[in-house]
Order: sequence, then C-alpha cells, then structure tokens
Amino acid sequence: MEFIKLRYSLKVVLVGDSGVGKTNIIYRYTKNSDPSENGHTLSNKLFFKNTKIKNKKIRLEIWDTTDQEEEIIPYICQSVHGGFIVYDICQSESFDNVDFWFNVLKESLPENSPIILLGNKSDLNDERVIGEEEGIKKQKI
Repeated sequence: MEFIKLRYSLKVVLVGDSGVGKTNIIYRYTKNSDPSENGHTLSNKLFFKNTKIKNKKIRLEIWDTTDQEEEIIPYICQSVHGGFIVYDICQSESFDNVDFWFNVLKESLPENSPIILLGNKSDLNDERVIGEEEGIKKQKI
C-alpha cells in the first residue's frame, strides 16, 4: 500500500430533494461506478477521494445527505468548505426546491462558502422539463 502525503483537505456537502441523484453523482466521481444500493439514501454518508488540483494533492471529503434528515445538515456544514445543490432536470419540483436548499446551506455553511448548482440526469434529456437556460438563470441568483 502506498501512502500519499496530502497537502490539503476539502470537505463538501451535496443537498437536494430525494431521488435527484446525489448518491449517483458521488459514486461516479469517487468510485467510477453506479451505487451498489437501489433506491433512496437512507442515512447521511461520507465518501473520500484523493485527487490533484493544480498539482496539489487534495483529499476530498464528500457528504451525501438525505432530505429526511435535514435537521442534521447544519451540523455537517459546520466543518465543510462548500456545498452543491442538486436538482433533477426531469422533475420541476426538485428545481422549485432549489431556493429552499440554498437557504439551508446559506444558513449552515461558514460565511462566504461557495455553493454550486448541479442539474442532474442529463442522460435523460428527452424527458427534460427544466431547460439549461433556467438552470443558468437560477445559479446567478
């Protein structure tokens, strides 16, 4: 086993409605695979990935949250550096709830933490109900 000396540790959190694909995004990024479980995430989970950004070794800690435990999100956010809000481009309700999730993060994250909006499930573009322009407009708010 090779040990990697890491220079930085970054912690991020993903939030959004149930079923928008938060866990799938994390599995794709950290394991390059689909989640082994089926259905919805039942509890908050922590994932890790060692990577390089601008030739600096970084350990990413990624919190996968469930909307059933939204009261725990402020505690998770106390130690994170930024957040992602995920919505399903095929489900208008999840897009309508982006403002709610933005407020949860804004109230929970340290001041000036970045928040990034992610429209998920682009592989289902034929079923898209939220256009790219709407997502771009929303992220500028």
